[in-house]
Amino acid sequence: MRHSVVSMCVCVCRRLRVRFNVHVTVHELQDLDEERRSQWMYVAARRLQFQRRIRQTAIILEPVLTEEHRLLMLLRTMRLSD
Repeated sequence: MRHSVVSMCVCVCRRLRVRFNVHVTVHELQDLDEERRSQWMYVAARRLQFQRRIRQTAIILEPVLTEEHRLLMLLRTMRLSD
């Protein structure tokens, strides 16, 4: 007997039962706006810190990654190996 994917899905879904906990725990927030703001401010601060670290690292690495510097290091390495 062949079943389509849709009919099999419907069959599986019918067997599931949802049960809710009888003992409900309610968590009240003192200031909902403050909670939201603090989460977004934290994420924004972390993003700015990460961008600053990228800029600081780029200042250090950019001179080393130039073609001139890489060629100079290759020539220096070749001279030392002779």
